[in-house]
Amino acid sequence: MRESENRRAPSLTTMTRRTLLTRASKLGLAAYIGSLAAETAPSWALGGAERAQSGGNIRVGIAAGPVNLDPHSSTLLGDQQLLENIYRGLTVLNPKTLSPVGEIAESWTVSRDELTWTFGLRPGVRFHNGREVTAHDVKFSIERILDPATKASAAGDLAPIAAIHVVDRRTVAFKLKNRYGILPVALQEPAWSAIIPPEAVANIGTRPVGTGPFQWVSQVPNTSVTLEKFAGYWRKPLPYLARLDYRVIADENAKLEALLNKQVDFIDAVPLAQVAQVEHRSGINLVRFQSSLVNELGFNCKAKPFSDVRVRQAVAMSLNRKQIANAATYGQGGPAQTMVSPSSPIKVHVSPLPYDPVRAKALLAAAGYPNGLSLSFSPCGGTAFPDMQLASEVIAYQLQSIGITSATPTEPASKWVDNVITNHNEQAFVCGLVSGLDPDQHLFRYFDSNGLFNFSQYPSTPTLDHLLLEGRETIDPATRSKIYSQACQILADQVPWIPLYWLPGLVAMATRVKGFLPEPELNLRFDTVWIQT
Repeated sequence: MRESENRRAPSLTTMTRRTLLTRASKLGLAAYIGSLAAETAPSWALGGAERAQSGGNIRVGIAAGPVNLDPHSSTLLGDQQLLENIYRGLTVLNPKTLSPVGEIAESWTVSRDELTWTFGLRPGVRFHNGREVTAHDVKFSIERILDPATKASAAGDLAPIAAIHVVDRRTVAFKLKNRYGILPVALQEPAWSAIIPPEAVANIGTRPVGTGPFQWVSQVPNTSVTLEKFAGYWRKPLPYLARLDYRVIADENAKLEALLNKQVDFIDAVPLAQVAQVEHRSGINLVRFQSSLVNELGFNCKAKPFSDVRVRQAVAMSLNRKQIANAATYGQGGPAQTMVSPSSPIKVHVSPLPYDPVRAKALLAAAGYPNGLSLSFSPCGGTAFPDMQLASEVIAYQLQSIGITSATPTEPASKWVDNVITNHNEQAFVCGLVSGLDPDQHLFRYFDSNGLFNFSQYPSTPTLDHLLLEGRETIDPATRSKIYSQACQILADQVPWIPLYWLPGLVAMATRVKGFLPEPELNLRFDTVWIQT
């Protein structure tokens, strides 16, 4: 289950954010804070190919047709993967460096107190209706995201914005409530942070209008969607493809067969259990990469028995995460040590509780359960996420070693949400709510005392709250790594959630499809893709 929150696309910068901030840490904040800017680089530096062939169509097999075409309020992964080819924000993720770079924004500066970020817009960026983007469009779009009535997915990530001022036609300033060092990251999601034309809002749910490399043509509900090249896209010669034809194939086995039988050229996911069918198949390329998704076993920290940290620690020390990861991902993923994905450019280091069933039994006894206990927990999404069902079965088996008997009922997604997130009726749960490359996306909303999604009811501490706030306010990556390592060590010791495993990204395509750049957050952007003839 993936909750609504963040992402990105290409832009022109040889000096990545990581390089800039590392340089800043050497020079001192005051020496650079007024001149943080995106520099220009050729398109091929961000994934374009110097000898790519233009033209041609690609047929993309997807699991479902779009449900919500409004980029700001979309929540489903499939909707986002479609819309991110239509829309763009001020910044965008460079898929090679995993750093935000300028897209609609050509440059940005930060005031000395770090409470004002000023963005200069790139000249010549146009909406699909032909009109040039202005600072008024930026103000309108971000204010729409912040309006509670929109129910925007990025509202929480942009909440530190207090006010937006149009300086001139090509300059916009964001006044912040507090320091927010990751603002360029929060603005990089192509759909959730999309800049849209006010005149198109009335019909945005049926006819999207953005600034991205492809523009909307048509859809046949639950059957197909067609996008075509936007000739006015600012970064030439992208996109290479003339058209994207999305074909809805709900059954994952049928979707894979369609690729193998050359009925589609690209599929959005390969089932974990069927990787072997694809990886050595002639005419097919399997792209395997480390995603930003981390799945966890979480606890209701307010209800017995998991209100006692010793019980949570006992469960953590009874689980062999490597075995769980191998079983759940068919050996394609790996064990997780923190809720921050190993794919994050901000590296986090902790010493997790060791696998030690003997000590785990002693902790249970000390907590008042010398004879063990009974537990019920549910994997989210029902049968939609077989990896979580497999993980639950392995967890239940391993818990027997310390005297815990477990029931793992399968619940429909709607009932699971009611029980776990809304009503807190479950003792524990297995899920994958965490996505995003930045540690803030994995931690603040779940574990801060006032976190929007602290449905584990974890009673955070002033120390942890301070670290989580400091992490999101800080710009320097090395400093943020230290901050989040401290925060994650507290979580590893207190165990409101047990990080279980990270999931691989798996997509497959015909060998004639070139130029696809995988992204840890499972974006499917086709601006750099081309067809070899």
